[in-house]
Amino acid sequence: MPKIISLFIALTFVLSNSFAGKWDLLSRDDAIAALKSPYAQERRKGLGRLAEVGRLQDVPLMLKLLWDDDQFVRGMAEQAVWGLWLRMDDPVVNPLFQVGMQQIRHDNLEEAVKTLNKVIIAKPQFAEAWNRLGDAYVHLGDYETALRNYAQALEFNPYHFGVMESCGVIWLERQDFKKAANWFRQALQINPNLVASGMTLRKIEEEFGKDNI
Repeated sequence: MPKIISLFIALTFVLSNSFAGKWDLLSRDDAIAALKSPYAQERRKGLGRLAEVGRLQDVPLMLKLLWDDDQFVRGMAEQAVWGLWLRMDDPVVNPLFQVGMQQIRHDNLEEAVKTLNKVIIAKPQFAEAWNRLGDAYVHLGDYETALRNYAQALEFNPYHFGVMESCGVIWLERQDFKKAANWFRQALQINPNLVASGMTLRKIEEEFGKDNI
């Protein structure tokens, strides 16, 4: 990992922890209001709290801060959105979802598919389960099934720039550069901070011409 990225992550982590004792006093309404504050520190506090208590309808407001002038607000906005997307307020199903993600990390992919399908049966509208199931199929080399699962994830979460990025990677692997570019553009329209997607899109456009792709 490049040193500058490591430094950014470390600083964001420090900032997040330094505000945690303050943002946990905010109500959801106060956190939403804080997103509009002229002070970056207040915007960061609002984002941190919404990662814990926010709802899916709050995501469009949070996504706006991915374009913030303050780099730490941008970084925290991405973390907070992911935190909200990954959060499942179900004490029974959530541990199962955590197991599924751990199985993917340990390359226990067939078991991960079984586990995540159980999560989806219990929580069919939980977009992140569909996303992670798609990830498992990508690692298994089954791109068609992965794309179907990603499509389901986007049906329940049309703002999911991570899913869009994953679709772009699949089409890049298939050397369908037009479709890949389209997915990377969609992801970047929501989150301009996706460095790898931005670099890949520029390379595709340089190779084939922006007007042709």
